[in-house]
Amino acid sequence: MSTFERPRLSIEISQQQATALRQMFPWGTKNAAFNIIINDLIRMYEKFGNKFIGALIAESITLGEFLSVEVPEDDKN
Repeated sequence: MSTFERPRLSIEISQQQATALRQMFPWGTKNAAFNIIINDLIRMYEKFGNKFIGALIAESITLGEFLSVEVPEDDKN
Protein backbone atom coordinates (compact mmCIF):
# COMPACT_ATOMS: atom_id res chain seq x y z
CA MET A 1 0.00 0.00 0.00
CA SER A 2 1.38 3.38 -1.01
CA THR A 3 1.64 6.21 1.52
CA PHE A 4 1.64 8.84 -1.23
CA GLU A 5 -1.16 11.31 -0.78
CA ARG A 6 -1.94 13.90 -3.45
CA PRO A 7 -2.10 17.45 -2.14
CA ARG A 8 -5.60 18.89 -2.01
CA LEU A 9 -6.94 22.43 -2.17
CA SER A 10 -9.81 23.32 0.12
CA ILE A 11 -11.35 26.79 0.07
CA GLU A 12 -14.53 28.30 1.42
CA ILE A 13 -17.07 29.43 -1.17
CA SER A 14 -20.57 30.81 -0.87
CA GLN A 15 -23.65 28.64 -1.22
CA GLN A 16 -24.45 30.53 -4.43
CA GLN A 17 -21.00 29.70 -5.85
CA ALA A 18 -21.37 26.03 -4.86
CA THR A 19 -24.77 25.80 -6.54
CA ALA A 20 -23.49 27.47 -9.71
CA LEU A 21 -20.48 25.13 -9.89
CA ARG A 22 -22.69 22.04 -9.45
CA GLN A 23 -24.86 23.26 -12.33
CA MET A 24 -21.92 24.19 -14.57
CA PHE A 25 -19.78 21.08 -14.30
CA PRO A 26 -20.94 17.52 -14.91
CA TRP A 27 -19.80 15.02 -12.28
CA GLY A 28 -16.03 14.47 -12.49
CA THR A 29 -15.16 17.50 -14.62
CA LYS A 30 -14.62 20.12 -11.91
CA ASN A 31 -11.18 18.75 -11.01
CA ALA A 32 -9.94 18.98 -14.61
CA ALA A 33 -11.27 22.52 -15.01
CA PHE A 34 -9.69 23.76 -11.80
CA ASN A 35 -6.35 22.12 -12.62
CA ILE A 36 -6.29 24.15 -15.86
CA ILE A 37 -7.10 27.34 -13.94
CA ILE A 38 -4.43 26.61 -11.32
CA ASN A 39 -1.79 25.97 -14.00
CA ASP A 40 -2.67 29.27 -15.68
CA LEU A 41 -2.51 31.11 -12.34
CA ILE A 42 0.97 29.68 -11.74
CA ARG A 43 2.05 30.62 -15.28
CA MET A 44 0.80 34.19 -14.83
CA TYR A 45 2.50 34.49 -11.44
CA GLU A 46 5.77 33.29 -12.94
CA LYS A 47 5.46 35.91 -15.69
CA PHE A 48 4.17 38.91 -13.67
CA GLY A 49 4.94 38.04 -10.04
CA ASN A 50 3.28 39.81 -7.15
CA LYS A 51 1.71 42.43 -9.46
CA PHE A 52 -0.53 39.68 -10.81
CA ILE A 53 -1.48 38.44 -7.33
CA GLY A 54 -2.20 42.01 -6.23
CA ALA A 55 -4.44 42.60 -9.24
CA LEU A 56 -6.37 39.42 -8.48
CA ILE A 57 -6.84 40.22 -4.81
CA ALA A 58 -7.84 43.81 -5.57
CA GLU A 59 -10.26 42.45 -8.18
CA SER A 60 -8.79 44.90 -10.69
CA ILE A 61 -8.33 42.15 -13.27
CA THR A 62 -11.21 40.02 -14.51
CA LEU A 63 -11.09 36.49 -15.84
CA GLY A 64 -11.63 37.86 -19.35
CA GLU A 65 -8.66 40.20 -19.00
CA PHE A 66 -6.59 37.44 -17.44
CA LEU A 67 -7.34 35.14 -20.37
CA SER A 68 -6.54 37.82 -22.93
CA VAL A 69 -2.99 38.38 -21.68
CA GLU A 70 -0.70 37.07 -24.36
CA VAL A 71 2.23 34.93 -23.35
CA PRO A 72 4.90 34.05 -25.91
CA GLU A 73 4.69 30.46 -27.17
CA ASP A 74 7.94 29.63 -25.34
CA ASP A 75 6.23 30.36 -22.00
CA LYS A 76 3.23 28.09 -22.56
CA ASN A 77 3.27 24.58 -21.16
